[in-house]
Amino acid sequence: MLPPPSTSEVILLLSFILQVGSGMVFLFVSFQKTSSSSFSSSSSPFSSSSSSRLLRLKSQDTTKLQLYMISCVNIVSGIVSYMKFTISISGQDPSWIIYVEWLLCTPAIVVILCLTCSIDPETIFTLAALDVAMIACGYIGHSYSLAVLKYTWFGFGCLLFVLIFLTLFRQKLYMYEKYNHPAYIRHAISSSAGAADGVDGDASHYLATVKSEFKLSSILIWFILCSWTLYPLVWILKEYGILTSSNEDIIYAVLAVVTKIVCGTLLLYYRVFVSSPSTMADAGHPLPPYHSSSWSSSLTSATSSSSLIPPPSPSLSSPSLTTIEMRRSIPVIQL
Repeated sequence: MLPPPSTSEVILLLSFILQVGSGMVFLFVSFQKTSSSSFSSSSSPFSSSSSSRLLRLKSQDTTKLQLYMISCVNIVSGIVSYMKFTISISGQDPSWIIYVEWLLCTPAIVVILCLTCSIDPETIFTLAALDVAMIACGYIGHSYSLAVLKYTWFGFGCLLFVLIFLTLFRQKLYMYEKYNHPAYIRHAISSSAGAADGVDGDASHYLATVKSEFKLSSILIWFILCSWTLYPLVWILKEYGILTSSNEDIIYAVLAVVTKIVCGTLLLYYRVFVSSPSTMADAGHPLPPYHSSSWSSSLTSATSSSSLIPPPSPSLSSPSLTTIEMRRSIPVIQL
């Protein structure tokens, strides 16, 4: 007769049920909302603008990608929790499988954070690679029994962790600075409204969109940063014998459930229930990615025309577009 499951095994099973269940709910709601007419058509009077259609397409693609990714992250994390549960009840050591979960899920979460900050694909790939390297350092340190090697690899992983989030915070601030620049505001409004028709865009809508995106990225980055910081703290407490292996498994399972479900709920709330891409795309929401060649080329021609750039205010010296673009040319890893 098999012994009754331990507390950690029960928590792992509950983690599997909650995460897979929430992931399926996220996936269902995301599919229903992104397939509805609000994502495929627009009631905006500016829908005839080619720039408006381009922004709407990027809005839909970015929204769907974020929602589907966070849904899959919850489902994959729940499946890994079930695998850890089955390994544990069989009497084997399941400690290694947590690194499988982190290797599969944390790069996806980093990509989601990058998308909320409109980061270019090269930087997204770099940060995802750094995240994989961070998990690899943790696993290598976990496999060593010698304390010096264990804590050396642990330190490398922590350094990469800090580097990833410093880059995210830097990109987040740059995003807010870039899309609040007068030239970008005037260009986005004129493109969305269809300048050829002589219609003025909605500046307040655009600025509200920028503020909303900045708020979402701030909440997600700070929440993920705080929750992920607990993982190395739990690892240190376990190494010093303050926590047992069972306590470690329980805390990891609870952190996985809270982090991924809350992250998915925030994304679903902001992307589906707060606002609709069909109405926000005309004001530039989600914000056009930096790597958009059409956006970059049209912006270059727009900023070269003095009619799109408001005269400088004598009381406020805003940074020039050239200054911002030069700052953007600096590699983001060179902090």
